[in-house]
Amino acid sequence: MPVNAQAIAPGHRLDLPGCPVPVTTHRHTSRHTAFHLPLHGVIVTGDALVTEHPLSKIHGPQLLPPVFDHGHGDTIEALDDLAVGEADTILPGHGPVVSMPIAAAVEQVRERSH
Repeated sequence: MPVNAQAIAPGHRLDLPGCPVPVTTHRHTSRHTAFHLPLHGVIVTGDALVTEHPLSKIHGPQLLPPVFDHGHGDTIEALDDLAVGEADTILPGHGPVVSMPIAAAVEQVRERSH
C-alpha cells in the first residue's frame, strides 16, 4: 500500500515515538523544520542552529556559515522559533550534542552574530 506524504502542522504533537512537535524554521532555508520533544526536554535543531562546522572556528552554538543560508537576517529571525521551547538538550544537524537550555544557546548565537 503506497504511503502519501502529508504536510505536518507546526506546534502540534505528531503521533510518533517521543511525540515530536514540529518547529518551523523556514527563514533558515525553505521548508526547514526543527523538532521539539517536550516529554524529553530535547530539541533537534537541524541546520537552524549547529554546534560545530568544518568551515567554522567556533565551538558551541552557532549558525552555519552564511554560504549555507538564504539570508543572514532571516537566519537570525529563525532562532526566535527555536527559543520558545523548553529544552535542555540540543541535537544539532552538525556538531556534538549540547546540554544547555535552548534559550541560552539562542542568546549565545545572537551575541556571536553581531
